[in-house]
Amino acid sequence: MKKTILGFASAIALLAGTASAQVAAPPAKPIELPKDIAYPGTLEITVDATDLDHKIFAIHEVVPVTKSGDLVLMLPKWLPGHHSPGTDIAKIADLMVTAGGSNIGWVRDTVDVNAFHINVPKGAKSVTVDFKFLSATTAAAGRTVMTPDMISLQWNSNSLYPAGYYASRIPIKATVKIPSGWGYGTGLETESKTDDTIVFKTTDYDTLVDSPLIIGHYFKTWDLDAPGEAPVYLSAMADSPELLNASDDVIA
Repeated sequence: MKKTILGFASAIALLAGTASAQVAAPPAKPIELPKDIAYPGTLEITVDATDLDHKIFAIHEVVPVTKSGDLVLMLPKWLPGHHSPGTDIAKIADLMVTAGGSNIGWVRDTVDVNAFHINVPKGAKSVTVDFKFLSATTAAAGRTVMTPDMISLQWNSNSLYPAGYYASRIPIKATVKIPSGWGYGTGLETESKTDDTIVFKTTDYDTLVDSPLIIGHYFKTWDLDAPGEAPVYLSAMADSPELLNASDDVIA
């Protein structure tokens, strides 16, 4: 009995010693606050929105860089028309970062879960980011943005941006691949369309996030004011083609 008690006491002492030796982690380095200066280069982002079976968006992004060291990429959380921060960070998957064809990895910020730290190697001119957005497959998982006949592409869930700059000062060139034969509508200006790949004119990141894309199997666009100085179009998508049969009176 005495040996047992002594052994138990020794174990407690050992645990107490281990606990007292623990040291708090150093505070996280603050993420650079945005500044009203131009980002040095144009981001390029391509979204493949054709995986209707799994409701997955595949994103490929090229971020130009001018120096080595810590680069922080963030998923937008303060969105136009929202009154509090919020993201779909839990639906981001398979994040991979490369430079010069080599995987350079990433580290999640210890405070802001929307921020990813990347150690840019010396001599790199850009980093390439690939990830997937796993959109909701049930109502319980969130807003449905992809069905067999309709897609709502929200750029804030399908892109990352570099911290330290106003979103309005980050130039971005966006491209999207849509299902074959589908139509699309957005506030962005189309630069070119080849088969099912659309390239939009370069814009700023603030405008991009505020310009969602609707894509539909059954799709129609009405020209409401062309060739006016600021043409106005009405685009709509539906679950079936007959739902797009709006009369002239309705359009008027």
